[in-house]
Amino acid sequence: MNQSKHSRSRELEFEIMCLQNEINKIGLNVNQIAKNNNSHMYSEGDKIELRMQMDITKNLLERFS
Repeated sequence: MNQSKHSRSRELEFEIMCLQNEINKIGLNVNQIAKNNNSHMYSEGDKIELRMQMDITKNLLERFS
């Protein structure tokens, strides 16, 4: 493998690693939200706002996938 392909491969591996870390952080946040929701810590307004933000996130993910 020539130097530029090897360098690009390492860059992609690093980007994938960063994305995996971000996905893990999102998963932790979702777990915290679920736990707090199950313990009735959120008001109905909080739940509506969360649903709206999740829809926005879903739409962005679909747009860039």
